[in-house]
Amino acid sequence: MRRGDHLVSMRAGYTHHGIYIGCGEVLHYSGFGDSVAGPICRASLETFSGGMPTTVLEHPLAVYGPEERIARGYSRLGENTYNLLTNNCEHFVNWCVYGASTSQQIRNVLLAAGIPGMTLVPAVAAVVAAASESDEPVKTALKVAGKEAISGAAIIGAATVIGGPVGLVGATAVMAATKFLFKR
Repeated sequence: MRRGDHLVSMRAGYTHHGIYIGCGEVLHYSGFGDSVAGPICRASLETFSGGMPTTVLEHPLAVYGPEERIARGYSRLGENTYNLLTNNCEHFVNWCVYGASTSQQIRNVLLAAGIPGMTLVPAVAAVVAAASESDEPVKTALKVAGKEAISGAAIIGAATVIGGPVGLVGATAVMAATKFLFKR
């Protein structure tokens, strides 16, 4: 294990991610994986792993080197805006490594549910952005999704799951924007 390594610890049904900073310590989002939402923190490897197996995930095409990853991680130390769909531990580590907040786990769940991840991600991001008053999830989702078509059913489904009636109103706006943006 080396400084700046992307650590992955197995959990029941998902994986927990962190950046190894050396001396047996890890930067990670202490949300969901610790049963309660929490901030990005510095923790012992033992606390991070939760007694579960931990491996190193290699990134041969990483944008940032090991020391830059650690510096990026420290720049967000104390951040407390964990969100399972848009800002989880994997999003955090991928942002440290690549500069883009992404989560393969979220994509895999969507695909397993029979929903192409790239179809639903912009809708989810837009609804979450409306709720959080931030357009950053939308920008990231549109970069990832490109100009793929977004189905109205996927948008309505995402809106209902995330925002109920408020999300439904947001979905109407997302659908209108999507038709305008992707018409070209």
